[in-house]
Amino acid sequence: MIRYWKIDRSEFDRLAPQMFAILSRNMLILHPEEILSAYDYSAWFAYQTAHFAEKAFLLAEDASQVVGYLQFSVCASQLMIEEIEIAPEYQVHFGILRGLLQELAAQLPPQVETAAAYIHKDNLRSARIAEKLGLSPVGESTGGKSVLYTGTLNAEPWRTLCAAAEP
Repeated sequence: MIRYWKIDRSEFDRLAPQMFAILSRNMLILHPEEILSAYDYSAWFAYQTAHFAEKAFLLAEDASQVVGYLQFSVCASQLMIEEIEIAPEYQVHFGILRGLLQELAAQLPPQVETAAAYIHKDNLRSARIAEKLGLSPVGESTGGKSVLYTGTLNAEPWRTLCAAAEP
């Protein structure tokens, strides 16, 4: 059974290697020429720990093994989805994305009305998921490698997602 929960700082320290391993494997699928190294892990870990208070991490775990995570932050009434990573062998058939999104809906403060996410132009699967969630492309990142998607949380399918997360 998959367990979903928001981790605290000490749990992040313990689980970060598993989380980064998922990120690395997914990066190899999207960009096989970019192999992440121990240096990349150190930089990622240092950044995440330095900014931990500004964001939240939701984890999906199967039998004590991290199989996915969602990283987000909230600024005023906007949710920023910063990263969603699911182990390749758990993508599609296990409902991990849906479970992470339902946990996200349960964790959001009531004042959050909109959502945003930057998605790399090469990541067509994530773009399709964003659109299925009611997010629309509205612009590009400064470097032009990513597209900004935004949408409101009061519209379908976000409303359905939030209702599914209620006890």
